[in-house]
Amino acid sequence: MPRGIRSPAWGFHWRRAACLLHPALQARLRDVTLPARAAPHAAALFIRVADRALAGRVLREGGFSPKRMPDGSWAIDAPVAHGVAMVFG
Repeated sequence: MPRGIRSPAWGFHWRRAACLLHPALQARLRDVTLPARAAPHAAALFIRVADRALAGRVLREGGFSPKRMPDGSWAIDAPVAHGVAMVFG
């Protein structure tokens, strides 16, 4: 999705959006707990950050236990993030 999705009402711009089936997403985030829901839902948000090391430190200082992904991103489990896994990379 080259142009992304713009949402003026919410004040942000998505550069890329993807839809993965649960098994594919779980394979990508194998150590991260995803939500278990029957209906289609947002299971993970991927958030680009300028400094991954800083993002990991801020998450730890905020009381989270982030998990390091193979690509260097940091992720937090869905149960501690209001039902949606969050990946900062």
